[in-house]
Amino acid sequence: MDVPEERKFVGFDAYKHAIEVADVVLLTTPPGFRPIHFEAAVKAGKHVFMEKPVGTDSPGIRKVLETARLADEKGLKVVARHSRSGTTRIATSKRSSSSRLEPSAKSPPPSAIGTARACGRATASRT
Repeated sequence: MDVPEERKFVGFDAYKHAIEVADVVLLTTPPGFRPIHFEAAVKAGKHVFMEKPVGTDSPGIRKVLETARLADEKGLKVVARHSRSGTTRIATSKRSSSSRLEPSAKSPPPSAIGTARACGRATASRT
């Protein structure tokens, strides 16, 4: 992949520069960094998809909830869910199909719904 030099960012503040040039922010970093990355993205006016867990401690979770309220005020969309939940459902569906059983109804995992409610207007999508 040929990435122009002006799009290569290095260091602990690289996320700030990457967020500036992004249309949508995907937070797949270690969860300890997600509260500050989420805050930077929302302050920059970006829609956000982030993996769970969204934080690692109480102050981090409080920061995420506070930032989610700001995202709601700005009309930004926020989605938070486990990255592996879709993979598990696909594997289960394949196993069910191979044994001639009907796959179960598709619905978001309960954890995705809980995060959606905790993050205000955040939504949990069905896969």
